[in-house]
Amino acid sequence: MLHNLFMLKSLPYKLIFLLLGAVSLPLIARFTLTALGAYLTPQAYLLPFTIGGTLGFLIGFLLDKYIKTLKALKCTNSALQQEIKEKTLNEAKYAALFEKNHTVTLLINPSTGSIVDANTTACAFYGYPVEEIKRMYITDINVLSQEEIRHEMDRAIQEGRQQYYFKHRLQSGEVRDVEVYSGPIVLNGSSLLLSIIHDITQLKLLRGIIPICLHCKKIRDDQGFWSQLELYIKQHSEADFSHGLCPDCAHKLYPDIFNERRNNSANNK
Repeated sequence: MLHNLFMLKSLPYKLIFLLLGAVSLPLIARFTLTALGAYLTPQAYLLPFTIGGTLGFLIGFLLDKYIKTLKALKCTNSALQQEIKEKTLNEAKYAALFEKNHTVTLLINPSTGSIVDANTTACAFYGYPVEEIKRMYITDINVLSQEEIRHEMDRAIQEGRQQYYFKHRLQSGEVRDVEVYSGPIVLNGSSLLLSIIHDITQLKLLRGIIPICLHCKKIRDDQGFWSQLELYIKQHSEADFSHGLCPDCAHKLYPDIFNERRNNSANNK
């Protein structure tokens, strides 16, 4: 008996109600006519059987649709809740890794060069509010021409380095030397460039191979002109010079003074 009930529950509602309607309506008709003293022939059972089965099938069909719709809504609701949860977690991670990052960081559309987002540190460095900087292009900040940018990128590839050296203009008009680390990321289905920027204006160093004369020590610049070592370094760095003589040069140029000081030191001992 229990096994039969279990089998009945496993059937679709449209079949269960079809069977119930086909059985229950003829029984009801029989009891009603018997109470009235009328006789029901076997052929007369076909009408209540057909009506009961049809009504039961329609009720079961609608109930099946209703239950399937509820299940679909529950699945959709669970998926939406999971998506909202993941989006909330991603936004929290984004805020932690991007917004709260203490380095100057920009998100750039590689196709158009537009600035998609900038963290708080970048806004403070460049001097623009976040909504304004998000309406700008990287070319509004990078003062180098497209040819100069391409030259620097090609040079970085040749030297095997992953960072680039550019000049960025601040909102105040001041130009700063920056070191840029840039790489692709995917955010919300969009391919972007994540650029981490370091201000190296005060740490500007001479890099690469410097052609220098073996004899006079002059240096050849990018335009092919030769200039004094001190002038070249001053133009390409923040360093300055103070002049003096090393002991070897002092002995060579001023031997009398050098020997006199050496003799006086020996006598004092």
